[in-house]
Amino acid sequence: MPQVGAISDKKANEFIEVLRIIAAFGIVAYHGKAPFHDFTYSGLIIFLILSPYVDCDYNWGRKRSVLDIAKKLLIPWALWMIIYGVLNLVMRKPLLPVPNPIAGILYGTSAHLWFIPAIFAVLVFLNAVKKKIDAGLLFWVCVCLTVVLLLASPIWRPISMGWTPPFAQWAHGATAVFMGIALGLYKKMPQRQAFVARIMIFLTLIYVFLKFIPGISVSYLVGAALPIVAVVSWSYWGPVRWSVRALSACMLGVYFSHILFLYVFSRLTGPGNYVTVTLAFVAAALVTWVAQRFIPYAQLAFGPKVVYAPSRARSGEYR
Repeated sequence: MPQVGAISDKKANEFIEVLRIIAAFGIVAYHGKAPFHDFTYSGLIIFLILSPYVDCDYNWGRKRSVLDIAKKLLIPWALWMIIYGVLNLVMRKPLLPVPNPIAGILYGTSAHLWFIPAIFAVLVFLNAVKKKIDAGLLFWVCVCLTVVLLLASPIWRPISMGWTPPFAQWAHGATAVFMGIALGLYKKMPQRQAFVARIMIFLTLIYVFLKFIPGISVSYLVGAALPIVAVVSWSYWGPVRWSVRALSACMLGVYFSHILFLYVFSRLTGPGNYVTVTLAFVAAALVTWVAQRFIPYAQLAFGPKVVYAPSRARSGEYR
């Protein structure tokens, strides 16, 4: 997932960092129309879960300003809105794919940009309620909303499919956002309550999977199970001596730029295959890595690089 939540000095969960990379690859595969559509779509669910998870787990005690969140999200979003908007005009396409001006801006000049304003709103809300609402209360509200929305997905999913973008995407992703908040507050809960919540969500995911709801059953089972397993597993097996954060820090840049590379490589190796997807992913990651380190101000568009503290390199901490 893109790094849209600030991580404090405490050790990051390297399993989550690996999951960011997997999720980003899934999103590239989804937009590249590669096979196993429902599985690659789970990358979006992982993105939506991990964004509020990071803010709740690592930064619950620190209230971030709206300006700080806007700098990290809306500046790169605006830059890529311009880039894809110019490309649309050059290719003689509508500047905004959605005609309604308000919905069109929220959706973006490219179909994947809707994610950023949505997550911006989520993080602004979370930082508004920090220190105003009990963590345990918010945890159980989000667990219950997750269960109810998943159980009701056979009703709301077909209805929302007819909504104007990005409102259809928002409806689809709301459950993942509530799940991410709950997951971020998971370690702050008594062990018994956390266990009960985990069982509730897993049983609901299995039930929904057996209902075979398109766009929900597989993507939510895979996309929700992996972050939960990563968080729980880290409690037993972390920390580790290796780190992938130099690569995972590139995933915001990959998210923004991968549509460009898919366009290029689909003309070289053909659309809808994993050769094209892999080439686009690697190229986007490489360009992001180079831009973050060697091009002035490129971090405004590609996200910040990881800066390691030499004395902490072995433990994997960074500043």
